[in-house]
Amino acid sequence: MTIRSKIIILYISLTAATLLLLSIFIFLFTSHFATKNFFTRLKARASIAAHNHMEEDLNAKPVYEEVRKKHLVPLTGEKEYLIKKDTIYSKSKGSILNVLPSAFLDEILMTGYAEYKDGDDFYVGVYYKNEYPSYVVILTAIDQEGNELLSSLRNLLIVGFIACCVIILVAAILFSTQILKPITRIVKEVDQIRASNLHLRLKPGNGKDELSHLANIFNNMLDRLEASFEMQSHFVSNASHELRTPLTTILGESEIILKRPRSTEEYIQSLHTIASEANKLDQLITSLLKMSQLGFDGKKLITEKVQMDELLLAIKADITRRIPDNQVSIEFSEIPEKIEWISLSVNRMWMKLAIINIIHNAIKYSENQMVTVKLFANEKLLEISVTDSGIGIPAEDITHVFEPFYRGSNTTNFAGHGIGLPLSLKIIRLHHGKISINSEKDIGTKISIYFNREELSE
Repeated sequence: MTIRSKIIILYISLTAATLLLLSIFIFLFTSHFATKNFFTRLKARASIAAHNHMEEDLNAKPVYEEVRKKHLVPLTGEKEYLIKKDTIYSKSKGSILNVLPSAFLDEILMTGYAEYKDGDDFYVGVYYKNEYPSYVVILTAIDQEGNELLSSLRNLLIVGFIACCVIILVAAILFSTQILKPITRIVKEVDQIRASNLHLRLKPGNGKDELSHLANIFNNMLDRLEASFEMQSHFVSNASHELRTPLTTILGESEIILKRPRSTEEYIQSLHTIASEANKLDQLITSLLKMSQLGFDGKKLITEKVQMDELLLAIKADITRRIPDNQVSIEFSEIPEKIEWISLSVNRMWMKLAIINIIHNAIKYSENQMVTVKLFANEKLLEISVTDSGIGIPAEDITHVFEPFYRGSNTTNFAGHGIGLPLSLKIIRLHHGKISINSEKDIGTKISIYFNREELSE
């Protein structure tokens, strides 16, 4: 069921229910008022009838009769009965007392007045106990005028209810169409957007309502999607180029040595070149696979409590095995006494890889000069900083160094593919951490990794 249909049904249901309840209230109120008014009229007629029957002055009786004829319109089925108190419970054949309930008669004698309704027949009884002998006057009639009034009112309310429902239906259709018009426009505009035309945007409209806000959110999402598609295209292009370079060298070297017989030294030199390029290709593919694993399995990282000082010492040992003459110095001067402050829930393998990539870059771009690694921690924050005195990063390149395959303008003489820092950033972010860079060209670079302990525990 569409939203429009739901709005129409809900709108009609609520309004129709309100009208129905109002109509029922009007009818019941009118019916109650008509009944009460008719009993009042019957009581007045009963009083006149009693005085007429009990009037001893024969000259006064014609006066009562004249008043009744001039001022009282005859009622349908109007009958009056004058019954002595002593005979009120007698059930003689054909007597009006046979159709009246005992409770009605008891109430007349106890309170002096009673009302009773049986279908369309109305009964009132008045007890005159000060007279001798005591009499009970019972008057009955049918409220034909009231019945016709209620019938007309009922028909009017039914017709009015149906007419109002039709009007409400038309209004609901127009109302829902007008309300959903911006949503319909947004749906049509979104439906036209494909991967080939991500530059299209939704019209936000002139208002500041929720639909305009929704359109702006869609536009922001499209901005991010377009940027992601461009980054993906750029990534594939750069990856293809980086993969093709060592492959071209390997193929070219192979073709050269196969053209004619070579000396042993030339074969060895060519094989060294092929092995070197194959090693570069292996490193590149390994890095790409690691980034791919993080992209698909990053949310399923298996974490454990790791003491970061021990992890840094293990990294230092690993670097020393690869680069025995490295100048990496690890400082623990700001380590707190509480061991839990330097412990984090991380994936040891990935965190080790992220920090090693940063330290390797510091060693490479400082040409194996002094690299200082510091660990700082308190109750809420843990920071690892890596500082070198290398070539630094130009100001215009700092915002791009975390893009895959991007290399600074002053790194031409250094080997690399531009994957290490993007991979480190991805790992740090998956652990709810942040990275900041402070660098000056030809002076050095400081990369700081921050972990908020509260965010890391979520």
